[in-house]
Amino acid sequence: MSSPWFALQRGRGASPRRLYCVPYAGAGHTVYRHWRALLNDDIELALVKLPGRADRYRDPRPDQLVDVAAQLADAVAEAQAAAPAQPYALFGHSMGALIAFEAARRLAYDHGVPPAALFVSGRRAPSLPQRAAPVSGAGDAELLRYVRSLGGFPDALLEHPEVTAFFLAGLRADFAWCETHRHVEGQRLPCPLTVYTGAQDPGVPTEDCAAWAACTDAAFALRCFPGGHFFLFQHEAQVLEDLQRRWPASARNGAPGDFPAPPMDLVHPTF
Repeated sequence: MSSPWFALQRGRGASPRRLYCVPYAGAGHTVYRHWRALLNDDIELALVKLPGRADRYRDPRPDQLVDVAAQLADAVAEAQAAAPAQPYALFGHSMGALIAFEAARRLAYDHGVPPAALFVSGRRAPSLPQRAAPVSGAGDAELLRYVRSLGGFPDALLEHPEVTAFFLAGLRADFAWCETHRHVEGQRLPCPLTVYTGAQDPGVPTEDCAAWAACTDAAFALRCFPGGHFFLFQHEAQVLEDLQRRWPASARNGAPGDFPAPPMDLVHPTF
């Protein structure tokens, strides 16, 4: 598969399954590159390269999040057409969760190739109104304070003002995608949906994550881990172990009957 949208990391086996991973706001595809060592050999990683960042920084950014999700869905559908029997799943954290969800809907309803499963992390259900005030229009100092409060800013960048300014510009545009996104009811997913969240994430309370259940007609699971907004990177091994348990090698694309979880599986924090 050759596409500007993906960086592939193959397993040591035949890689009969593919996991597409969508980055969060301000991040590039490389945030997931170390996951290859944490996954079974039969899973191929497809790290999603969004336009306007990393080696695609010259590519124009779509104005709306739904537009980038539609472009991603087109790219995934094209990639899967080369191997139609290959099961695949989508994963996204925070902004990436919203993009992955909208892409999954388009893959199901526009392309007729729904994923075997969707996994989202660190994001409230898209149907809920915004809780926090918009930050995309804030000044650099305020935006920087907000991002640092989430724990998602590498302090080493502060030593390089020009790099910090470039980072904040991209982050601001990503936040604008999320803040202007409007959920459209209907088109529930035909595939299983699993949500991961941090118990101490102030902007993503567990009850708001439970509302994701209305987004699928298949099995739904919610797993809550200790930690804040970036709990994911404190519990990567546990999250990926759970992901692989909920996405067995026998699962087929768009075949929720193969999914082993019960219709509603809410798991509270394990400390």
